[in-house]
Amino acid sequence: MVTVVGLVEGAREQTLRRINFLGTNVISIYPGKDFFDEFAGAIRTLVPADAAALARQGYVDSVSPELGTSAPLRYRNKAANVDVIGVGESYFLVRGLALAAGRPFTAQQVAQATTDAIIDDNARRTLFAATGQSPLGQILLLNTMAVRVVGVAAADTNVTGYRSDRIHI
Repeated sequence: MVTVVGLVEGAREQTLRRINFLGTNVISIYPGKDFFDEFAGAIRTLVPADAAALARQGYVDSVSPELGTSAPLRYRNKAANVDVIGVGESYFLVRGLALAAGRPFTAQQVAQATTDAIIDDNARRTLFAATGQSPLGQILLLNTMAVRVVGVAAADTNVTGYRSDRIHI
């Protein structure tokens, strides 16, 4: 009986940590009729101007558009298939993510669509752990596009559950 109670309590605590990570003041807006809409990927009603309009509201602290895909990422003889997340300058603030090294994106970088990137700790380990080299300033090949690493996101301690390598552009 003690073991079962302990397991239930542990599962309850993990679930609460995941919910608390989302925060009490984060709203995610997706195209489609609901989160599981199978046609949502084809709907193009949300545009960057929508994020700008939300950001101008007095009750909104931060806004970051987010668009994701996957692609191969290469550094020298190391390669990985990564989640590619296109984000705004406030993404790390909105998501409650810290940087272990480097700097976040600026509004100017986002507006100019620079080829700067922030990799996560998983991608850092995959591509750079064997060399011990800092990824900052290094040029990576994301599919066919060269990107410069300007930051490394800290290891995810928010229990989001993802395990794949990520790059933010």
